[in-house]
Amino acid sequence: MEFGETGITVVYGENGAGKSGYIRILKKLADAKYKEELKGNVYTVKKNKQSCDVSVIHEGVEKKLSCNLSKDGEYSLLKDIDIFDTRISRAYVEAAKEASYEPWIFSMLSAIAKVASEVKAEIEDRQKSLDKAEIVIPDELAETDICKTISSITEKTKFDEAFFDWTEELDEELVKKEKESNIEAITVSITNLKKEIEQLEALHKYIAQFEEFFSKANVDEIMRVRKQFEIAKEEQAAAQLLFEKEADDLDKRSVSNQAWKNLWKSAQKYYDTFLQSECVVKYTDEAGKCPLCGQIISDEKHLHRMQSINEYINGSASEQVTNKRKTLISLLQKCPKAWETEQCDLVIASAGVENIATNIKEVAEKISAFSKLIYSDEVEKAEISEIDIETLLKLINSSIKDKNERRKNLTDLIGDDDHKKLIEEIKALKAKKFISGIQDKVNSRIDYLKQISLFNKAKKLTATNKISTKSSVLAKELLTDDYEKRFNDELKLLTKGSVRAIIRQQRASRGKIPFKVELEGTEDKSVAPSDVLSEVQLINVNNKNEKS
Repeated sequence: MEFGETGITVVYGENGAGKSGYIRILKKLADAKYKEELKGNVYTVKKNKQSCDVSVIHEGVEKKLSCNLSKDGEYSLLKDIDIFDTRISRAYVEAAKEASYEPWIFSMLSAIAKVASEVKAEIEDRQKSLDKAEIVIPDELAETDICKTISSITEKTKFDEAFFDWTEELDEELVKKEKESNIEAITVSITNLKKEIEQLEALHKYIAQFEEFFSKANVDEIMRVRKQFEIAKEEQAAAQLLFEKEADDLDKRSVSNQAWKNLWKSAQKYYDTFLQSECVVKYTDEAGKCPLCGQIISDEKHLHRMQSINEYINGSASEQVTNKRKTLISLLQKCPKAWETEQCDLVIASAGVENIATNIKEVAEKISAFSKLIYSDEVEKAEISEIDIETLLKLINSSIKDKNERRKNLTDLIGDDDHKKLIEEIKALKAKKFISGIQDKVNSRIDYLKQISLFNKAKKLTATNKISTKSSVLAKELLTDDYEKRFNDELKLLTKGSVRAIIRQQRASRGKIPFKVELEGTEDKSVAPSDVLSEVQLINVNNKNEKS
């Protein structure tokens, strides 16, 4: 594409011809403020390196530049290009912008505001680099008067040397008072009792979940179902004997074959679901029809064979065994799973109940033995017996109550007024001893606070609000009225008065005075200038220093 040296160059073409692409390229070359992504050929898959060659006449000399479009503003010479399009025009029309040309005083104020911000940033960086010299006071001493004084120090705080003194006499007094209070031993006892109570409560909760399962009523119910299960197995065994008596050698060898069993179960199902509805005589009755081969069973020998096989495979005895077994296992597996032996022993040892430890272990071992058998492949062998869990729970509750009373008594002892006073005196001495060892840290902290105070005062001096206020005042006197008049006069010439728009000064910030275009006299206040004013794309390749 070649641009004319004078006048206007108009570029036109069909959609997709690349018109907008040239604008995007020029924005890249000029490092324009509102750049856009440079698209490749959207009609091909292959993506080539984005580059272009530019020939430009500068000061009468033609220069050829090879441009890599992955870089913005690669050549300073091309940065003199000004580009105006929809995005830029919207930015100027819709947003507040500073005037491009203004009296030197505003540039000076803006520069001062910029420097002030940089100075403020430098101050903040120096603040961050300071050692805060923070003082960490132990929680148990935080409420003592001397530690509160340390916590509230400022840059103006001053301490006498006596404030940090710690003498041998004070140390002896502290040791004496600690012996009188025995506070550490009492505190340890209270802590240990709390842990033991927690372990006992965990034991109580664990054992209590088995109380219903091992109750007499539940054990009797399990025994009743077990007896029914045993009777069903005896009936099944009798049916098996009958079958073995009547069965031939092949049937006897087939008993353990699952396919053979499934065959006769299917025969029963076939008769029940179809042959019966067809009024076919059942194969276990005289003159019945075999469901497998369809022959009439005429002789007594084959009839007995059919009856014994059917009774053994599909008879009520076999069904009863299956049902009773399911019921028994269901009842047994209502038993919660037991802890591992190691876990149970650890909790008992941590509970501090030597007097009833044997009782707890005996019950826990019984529960564990039953639970393991119930959740094994030999669940049918689990013959449950009653366990007196209620009595054990009472013993545990009694131990919990006893430990709670002892803990309360010790806590009350610490809370006694005389004891409280003694404790406070001990804390005060401990705090005094602690402070005596951190004098250097305290001094460092005061020095840090002094520096921070100085920096904060300096930061206040970098505030740009006064500069912005002064800029606004000067703008009224030197810029606003004439600037707005010239803009509005020019707009009347361009639109012949058909568009009523004005330019208004906005709030100053950091010494900069932004202006914004607004429509005048509109009924619909939601309408923006960009909704009314037309748009244009314009490229100005004149040297920026020559603009007026």
